[in-house]
Amino acid sequence: MKRLTALILAAATAFSMTACGSSASSSTAASAADETPASQTSTALSDESADIVIIGGGAAGITAALKAAEADVDIILLEKQGVLGGASAMASSGINAGGSSLQMETETPYTADEFYEYALSWDYGYDRIGYRVVPVREDYAYTFAYNSGDSADYIASLGLDLAASSGSHSIQLADKSQGGFGSLYITALLAELEKYENIDVRTSSPASEILVDENGAVSGVVVDSKDGQYTINTNAVLIASGGYASADSSFFQTYAPEWDGYYSYGAAGATGDGIVMADALGAQLLGMDAITCTTATVGEPNQAGALSVANALKAGSLLVNQNGQRFVNESSGTADMMEAIKAQPDACAYLIVDSATLEQSEELQKVQQAGKLVEAADAAALADALGLDPDALADTLAQLTEGISAGADAFGNETFISDFAQGPYYGVLVKPARRITTGGIVTDGKAQVLDENNNPITGLYAAGEVTAYGAHPLSAATIFGRQAADSMVAFLGK
Repeated sequence: MKRLTALILAAATAFSMTACGSSASSSTAASAADETPASQTSTALSDESADIVIIGGGAAGITAALKAAEADVDIILLEKQGVLGGASAMASSGINAGGSSLQMETETPYTADEFYEYALSWDYGYDRIGYRVVPVREDYAYTFAYNSGDSADYIASLGLDLAASSGSHSIQLADKSQGGFGSLYITALLAELEKYENIDVRTSSPASEILVDENGAVSGVVVDSKDGQYTINTNAVLIASGGYASADSSFFQTYAPEWDGYYSYGAAGATGDGIVMADALGAQLLGMDAITCTTATVGEPNQAGALSVANALKAGSLLVNQNGQRFVNESSGTADMMEAIKAQPDACAYLIVDSATLEQSEELQKVQQAGKLVEAADAAALADALGLDPDALADTLAQLTEGISAGADAFGNETFISDFAQGPYYGVLVKPARRITTGGIVTDGKAQVLDENNNPITGLYAAGEVTAYGAHPLSAATIFGRQAADSMVAFLGK
């Protein structure tokens, strides 16, 4: 297991460098240590065989491998990035469950029955923090709720110190000083992988196609490794390759054109590969426009690595559109802010601060260090640098100064820490960024992939962010990763 040990050390180093945001960070274990093959060749390698092939090495893929490894099966886990972890390693918040041991010990226990009713209530739309929720099947909701407690207990058994909120489905780290939940969780899972000789972990090994026989049943996976292409013959495949927040323009033009051109604050490997492979086999897709966003970021269209300035936005920053005019209370909630920016010309805005505000914002200082923040001595110079109307921007700043001085900002923002009366000023173009996705492949309560007629595709399973999982990605990844393992082992008759 020397190779896996090296992966654990590399991942641990990457995790220690991770700065987690609300539930994701542009500096992540996945992106910090990405080692996708520099060049792919057409060299044909010898075919192989395995009982189970898992595509994707995040929480869903790893938990599935660990659970399945308890049976007498051989497993190959494919990960296209250089290390395991994916978006799961980026999560700073905890998990969600009902009926776990921790929850049942609280003053007001939160039960699996309550969690089930909650899952059944999901419908399209944004919640108060801008999270896009997708409805799920009843059998999916049942597994999600009634397996959640066991999954939460499993995570606790790995050594994570967890605490449940009384009367809530939320379970968090008891001590958050050691790092984000996701990085600690993935590190613990990687350590568990060391215990199993029947799990063959292959990084820098992207799957490119899932093969089926004449009856439409899974028969193999094509792998494009750095050494060449080969096929793994198998009758059971789990797609656990993550979401599509970092997919390119062609993907979004096919599946969710409304979101083409936005930045990505998600994992670099979340490019929708698994969805494309499943779609080619006739899999049913749902909620492909369900993108959860970070409201204001600095980045490049359709690329991972966006820098969030969402906290700066709610802590004394000014926001104007291409006309140099304000259009929203900058301290608004995530969902309202996101929709307000999307409604502006070119779905973008300009974040502007003065020296006093910049000094208080670590986010903006990182943007400045990256060379993305424009500095100007006065309003006219800043407008020229940003391509805005100088008179309009000057009027906006003057009105802001007057409102702050009078103690009544025109938009009701009470977060400003200075009156913007004098420069220098700093500005940068911002857009919402795709963070995680909640839509994708439709599965049933057994984690089986369903076709358009709601029939299972024989031998094909999916778990985690690649699916239409509704809400709570890390919970869904663990619950259905473990469920998929049970389903695949049963399917193989083991």
